Amino acid sequence: MPLALQITLDKILHAIANTKSTLQSKIDSVAAELGLLRADHASLSERVKTNEGTLVELQPAQKALQLQVDGLTNRVQVLENRAEDAEGRSRRNNVRIVGLPEKVEGNDMIVYLEEWVKTSVAVDGLSPFFALERAHWVPTRPPAPGRPPRPVIARLLHFRDQDTLLQKARTNGPYTIDNAKVSKIGRAHVELQSQR
Repeated sequence: MPLALQITLDKILHAIANTKSTLQSKIDSVAAELGLLRADHASLSERVKTNEGTLVELQPAQKALQLQVDGLTNRVQVLENRAEDAEGRSRRNNVRIVGLPEKVEGNDMIVYLEEWVKTSVAVDGLSPFFALERAHWVPTRPPAPGRPPRPVIARLLHFRDQDTLLQKARTNGPYTIDNAKVSKIGRAHVELQSQR
């Protein structure tokens, strides 16, 4: 074989060997990376299976909690309705008196109003058990001199006495106390607060 051909053939074989070793190192590198990817995939697969198991275990608990929340929501609605009804019923016997002079009641607003109602507003028609449970000025600052007095809120013990009182006030009013005109006696639509 001629020398030139031998040199060319040696160069080709050398190039093939270099290419083979380069390819082998790259294949080894890819194989190592594939091994790492397989390990990551196995780890992720295990975590996914664990999470799926946890989700399967949590679904009944979540359904139970949802049922409990729905039940509590319904219960809250029922209780809100009852509270609103009770609040309305507690105000049903309230009367508002506008124009009663400030400090005319002395030390006891209830005793003063009971006597005033019996002697001036509803002389007859009240039940023998007529009584006021509570009475107080609307809780604001006392007015300045020359300003109209605060309204008084009174809670009657019996609803029928309230009806009688309001009817008598409409037909026989207006009333005067110490030369001051009581301008209105009517149903109270304000929240009853305890006397202070």
